[in-house]
Amino acid sequence: IAFINYNEKGFAIPDFSYGKEDAIRDQVCRATQMIECPASGLRFLNGDTGEITNHATLEDAVADPAVPDAYLKVLESPKLFKDMFILADEALSSYRKMMHNAGGLIVAPNIRTANLFRDELIMLTGKEYPIVHSKTDKAPDIIKKFRESREEWLISVDMVTEGVDIKRLMV
Repeated sequence: IAFINYNEKGFAIPDFSYGKEDAIRDQVCRATQMIECPASGLRFLNGDTGEITNHATLEDAVADPAVPDAYLKVLESPKLFKDMFILADEALSSYRKMMHNAGGLIVAPNIRTANLFRDELIMLTGKEYPIVHSKTDKAPDIIKKFRESREEWLISVDMVTEGVDIKRLMV
């Protein structure tokens, strides 16, 4: 592209950059906090051999060549999701005591898992929360409606960023 400078690897060199630190300082978005939830006592089924392997930690499972995609499998685990959701819902309840419209974002790694998480939430809470992903009809409208509501949870696959797209997201 004319008038664009490129580095030695062929990537464009920006004339200007505006990162998250700049945006936080300018109060365009807020800082987010990532909390590690340890996964331990993991069991994986090898689809080819039918063998079950046990791992003390996620790091052990990721390092084991007999467990391909261990990290993704854990992210898609309904049991781990339930455990994490219970902790997250407690945190959201605390925020809602101070900020009545505080909301939570459930980030799913793919559409199939987002639907699984929605089904798990229905069983856990008795409520059906909105879900948005690339194949959701009128996803921008659903996000806008959630942004302006007091709804507690939104399930998303690559559609929403906490602290940027919806300021009331706290968990």
